[in-house]
Amino acid sequence: IGKILRPSEAPSADSFERGEKIHVWSESRQEWLLGVVQEIFLTDTKTEGFDVPAGSLKVLSQTGVKWILPADRQRMVRKVQAPSELDL
Repeated sequence: IGKILRPSEAPSADSFERGEKIHVWSESRQEWLLGVVQEIFLTDTKTEGFDVPAGSLKVLSQTGVKWILPADRQRMVRKVQAPSELDL
């Protein structure tokens, strides 16, 4: 019998990898910017003087470093989509 995953343990469609290129929402510019995932925090952590909850991302874009909390991931970060044949 397989292990039943709780929602917090199940792989999510919005999971990211360190070094992955992403789009980051800029509140100041009101547009999506190209960025990269610098760190992924899988457990509650203390880093750079901050308490960082599990599921947070540290991302870099042309506007600088941004910390994305788990509650904000869906609206602030999205995967970069590869162009399809229809887009060419």
